[in-house]
Amino acid sequence: MTVPQHQMLSGRDLVFLGPSLSLPEAVVLHPEAVIRPPIKFGDLYAVLACPPARVLIIDGFFHAQTPIWQREILSALHAGIELFGASSMGALRALELAPYGMVGLGEVFRLFDSGEIEGDDEVALSHGPAEIGYVELSVPLVDLRWVLGEIFGNEPHARDLIAQVKSWGHVNRTVERIVAAADRLGLNGAELRQSLAGRTRLKTLDARAALTLLADSGPAGVNKTDLWMIPDPAPLDVEPRLSRLVNGADGRPLSLRAQLQARAEQPGALSDAWRLSRRHWFLQDWCALTGQGPNEAEVSRFAGQAVSEYAKAGGQTQESWLALHGLRPEEMPSVFQGSATSDWIARRPLSNLNLISQFGPEVPPEMAVLLDWAARSGAVPPGDTANEVHATAVWLVQQGPLFFGAVEWHEDVALLDTSIAENQLFARAGS
Repeated sequence: MTVPQHQMLSGRDLVFLGPSLSLPEAVVLHPEAVIRPPIKFGDLYAVLACPPARVLIIDGFFHAQTPIWQREILSALHAGIELFGASSMGALRALELAPYGMVGLGEVFRLFDSGEIEGDDEVALSHGPAEIGYVELSVPLVDLRWVLGEIFGNEPHARDLIAQVKSWGHVNRTVERIVAAADRLGLNGAELRQSLAGRTRLKTLDARAALTLLADSGPAGVNKTDLWMIPDPAPLDVEPRLSRLVNGADGRPLSLRAQLQARAEQPGALSDAWRLSRRHWFLQDWCALTGQGPNEAEVSRFAGQAVSEYAKAGGQTQESWLALHGLRPEEMPSVFQGSATSDWIARRPLSNLNLISQFGPEVPPEMAVLLDWAARSGAVPPGDTANEVHATAVWLVQQGPLFFGAVEWHEDVALLDTSIAENQLFARAGS
């Protein structure tokens, strides 16, 4: 019987590794570890169902694929996985997430932590594919700093060289170009070339040390932390809004949260609002990414027209309709933002939207925007879903904003706003 790949991770150390250290050497240093290619978005989410005991992030993608999101690492920490970072992407994420329990290892992490270096370009490099061993095509800035310090110490021209190389961008930091710049500054380019070719990279030393530490430290559990708590509710002052009182079906006051709960007890009553509230978040985030969408005046006008129509249909004044929904006039644009955005997109042909992909006329504008958001954000669904337009859109909505790092988003508030904007808050709750 073959053991499924994901189950092979249970209780083991999982290491994400690329150009910082060769695979054969990593296996020798930690033969019990599961070694995977450089980490990218989704790699940790994919193992949470059968999690490893510990994860060591050494290398990760910066540009070729979507980088690992901080939120994804926080989810792994919350699941009880010990997270370590060293050498490259791991050192960067450990610096950012140390307050939540991720442990940074090695000299590169120390340099970031002390403020001696900053910026992901310090560890970024251009490299070949895995099939040829991630052969390095450029020199990481942190390694160049280390080599220059060993050869030239605090020589002013060495600092000038660093400043010059930092301005190039990581893909242009080749050995030949660096050596030529060193010669122009009066440094010994030949010696620098020899050192870059023969000296072990600082990132490599850190990767070796981190793997050795995990291999020698015995079973997991020593560094386990409970510092990270998933924000539920999200860190917003939402309780006053959800607790706001309205008149219930029997005329007695009841909170908006209780009204949502009353609806949720009826099968299917919130299913449409659930999907719509999530879809609205993606549409609004797409507008923020692209600089498109309705302006404040358009949203306010949409909200005013909607409230006027709802009130008229129910034989109410606008003021009484707002009071029934526990809504203040100044809150109308915020509550109707998602619906206004959806309406704005639906009124435009695809050719008028700034999409990075082309879609046929059979694809509705809103669905095209969802797919465009996924393309811009590097969100790739699993399996064959990515090849099917409708399935990709459904996958996005099912995962929801929190999956993609929107910690400011609150499910209950989003459901409340969508239910109000669609005039459905009291439609099926018996009042």
